[in-house]
Amino acid sequence: NGVNQAVIDSDFWLDEVQAWNAAGIRTGAYRYGRLERLMILYKSGTCMKITKTKHGNSLCLALKGRIDTTIVPELEKLLKELLHGVADLTIDLREMDYLSSDGLRVFADAQKTMNKQGFMRVIHVNDKIMKIFEVNGFVDILTIEE
Repeated sequence: NGVNQAVIDSDFWLDEVQAWNAAGIRTGAYRYGRLERLMILYKSGTCMKITKTKHGNSLCLALKGRIDTTIVPELEKLLKELLHGVADLTIDLREMDYLSSDGLRVFADAQKTMNKQGFMRVIHVNDKIMKIFEVNGFVDILTIEE
């Protein structure tokens, strides 16, 4: 697939991913940490970190960075895999910087999946992301908690 393999075994962020690219390492897909707890999505200059915590059929995903048009296909593919067998999904947006209209579709699709198999909540939504949810009517679709 042309993407060099790399294991993330510490909690690092954008500087290291940019260093990979400067060194000629292509990082177009997601990478897993040792215990599949930390995932990095990187594509066309957009970087997003996902910290996953799973207990039984409950899953919490803490997102950091940007969800824009370039990262949405990778995020959709990843969520499809992660949501299998999940009955209780929490998405923590405390460190989310940006959400595009294409990114909204990710939340709509996740909510649709979770309506069939359990419950989904979105927590720690900052003012900028809340405004996007409000303008697009997502406050009526999503369960948003503090």
